[in-house]
Amino acid sequence: MSLRRPLMVAGAGFGLCACAYLVCGLFLYWNSPELINFLAAWIPFVLSVLFAFVPAGKEMKHEWMKWSWRGGVVAIGFFWSVMLWHQQDLNSQTSAAQTQGALGSAVSQANSHADQQFKKV
Repeated sequence: MSLRRPLMVAGAGFGLCACAYLVCGLFLYWNSPELINFLAAWIPFVLSVLFAFVPAGKEMKHEWMKWSWRGGVVAIGFFWSVMLWHQQDLNSQTSAAQTQGALGSAVSQANSHADQQFKKV
């Protein structure tokens, strides 16, 4: 029996487990600004590593290699776009929460001050 098939099955299983682990982690920590900022900042590095070792068209002996390469680059680009969009969404939510908190605090302080002044009168 050839060793090639078991190694391919093991590699596919490892890849699927790694993807499932990544998806579960993103689901659990989706609203974590630290994680999203980290991913958004490091995805260009991953793309640069991919493009640093980009094979020429003549080096790709099989058609599936070319389509796998292109599909991988497109998938990483799409993932990066989603992370950047979510990063902006988290930033706007944080800004809105800070504004709401400051406004609520100012209104409650003004109300308590006004109540004290009314009691004096």
